[in-house]
Amino acid sequence: MELKIKYRGTEYVIPGSESSVLADIFEALSKHVDVDPASFKFIIGAKTYTYTRDGSLPFAPFAGKPCRALGVTRDQQHQLSAASQAAAARSAAALSTRRSARGSAPAPLPNPATFNGGFCFKQIQPLTWLPAPGEAHKMLVRLSQDIGILAAMKKFSLSVQLLTEMEPLSNTDVTAEGTGRTLGLNRNNGMVIELRLRTDNHRGFRDYKTVRRTLCHELAHNRVSDHNREFWDFCHAIEKEVDRASSFRTLDGEKGILGDFNAGDDNDGYTGEEEDAGGCVRGTWKLGTGEKQEDVSGLSLRELMARSAMRRQEETKKERERQSDGDDGVAGASRPHE
Repeated sequence: MELKIKYRGTEYVIPGSESSVLADIFEALSKHVDVDPASFKFIIGAKTYTYTRDGSLPFAPFAGKPCRALGVTRDQQHQLSAASQAAAARSAAALSTRRSARGSAPAPLPNPATFNGGFCFKQIQPLTWLPAPGEAHKMLVRLSQDIGILAAMKKFSLSVQLLTEMEPLSNTDVTAEGTGRTLGLNRNNGMVIELRLRTDNHRGFRDYKTVRRTLCHELAHNRVSDHNREFWDFCHAIEKEVDRASSFRTLDGEKGILGDFNAGDDNDGYTGEEEDAGGCVRGTWKLGTGEKQEDVSGLSLRELMARSAMRRQEETKKERERQSDGDDGVAGASRPHE
């Protein structure tokens, strides 16, 4: 009984037994290559398996099936972490320079100890190395001071230490069944909530109402981790409270929506994407296939930044290769008439 695993062009034959579980296979492969078991992804058929989430599954049903492994070596992780820290330092220096040139800094958040009875977001933080961090900051401020969100947080005694944005590319999975996008993540029951604010190309921002609905979902994970009936009942209760607190009726009986900046306008120029059926895994709300993905709830913000840096390096390399191929293809060719 064995599993043939292809990793970076090399095939490894990992033996197992009737009593083996997938975690044994992850650990056995880790001895052949310099990759932590928890950093591996196994692609068997059209599904993805991880050490943390699927390690307890019995090995026998997978024996003999073709398997492809993905994973970043320990040395690459160290390099990416250093590159991410350097990029963050450069971005912080550039932001500081721009603020000094403007002569003003963003307005501070209300005192979290007294604001909304303490049931609020203690800090907000955009990803400063992405384009237009100021726009991301505005959206996070708007979410953190949304009248409906604050009403729900106060009613259900919810607070969040850090509200930040999610890097899109490193939280997108492409499989044979389609593309899955992670919309939100709650780590350690409210220590950090990450929201997907941007479109995949980093240049646009998603619809405010859609992001706020994701925030309702992630706030429910402050109290309930698993996606059981208790979770969904609580999630729906938060959504209803947000809608109730955000609604008003004028003297002539017409209904409107209260926003942070003005009534009846929940877009403020953000370009959105249509919502699709999704699934949730340990605080992760996924758009697209409904497939579960790797559990990143144990990763720190620095580790997520490192993954993002690696993805950006890969995308830059591919783009340069495409440009190089394009230059070779047009060499000596005449320009078409316009």
